[in-house]
Amino acid sequence: MHKNKIFKKATAGVLSFLMAAQVMIFGDGTAQGILHADTLAEAAESIEKLNEKQQLAEEFKEKVSRLGEINLNYSSWSKKNLSNHII
Repeated sequence: MHKNKIFKKATAGVLSFLMAAQVMIFGDGTAQGILHADTLAEAAESIEKLNEKQQLAEEFKEKVSRLGEINLNYSSWSKKNLSNHII
């Protein structure tokens, strides 16, 4: 009698898990589940766009931080050309 009770509970637990997994993958009939391939593809695309956005923001901060800097380290070629063009 005791083994039968454990078997029934284990079977009910496994079937509940399978039903929950099926709903998560295929949906409840009105919509796709959260683990459906299309949903996962959309999530991956969103993550990729977020990473690109963060990378662009970092590049922008780096470029903006260098605005207005003047490079006073001219090469000898540029000094020669500057001295030729100064009147």
